[in-house]
Amino acid sequence: MDILYLEQAVLLCCGIFFLYATSLAIYRLYLHPLAGIPGPKLAALSRYYEAYFDICKGGIYTLKISELHKEYGMLPLHRTYLEINQDNDIISEPSSRSHCPYKPI
Repeated sequence: MDILYLEQAVLLCCGIFFLYATSLAIYRLYLHPLAGIPGPKLAALSRYYEAYFDICKGGIYTLKISELHKEYGMLPLHRTYLEINQDNDIISEPSSRSHCPYKPI
């Protein structure tokens, strides 16, 4: 009778792990704020993608990053610089905010 409970406990643990791994993969691929950034889906799922190139391929992950930039393009980053005084008041803003859809803090 104890073996039956042990088998059920093992199956329950495996089921919980499978549910966790599946929900984590769905979150990382579709719900995460960075999910819209182009790139290999395996790299979005885990850090094993980087570890594979660093450990198994002899540390060529930095070269792989440049190949990925050629394939998927560079990520456009827009920076907004604000000048803030000691009272945390905004003193000056950039003259053109057309590239940034968000209001300054």
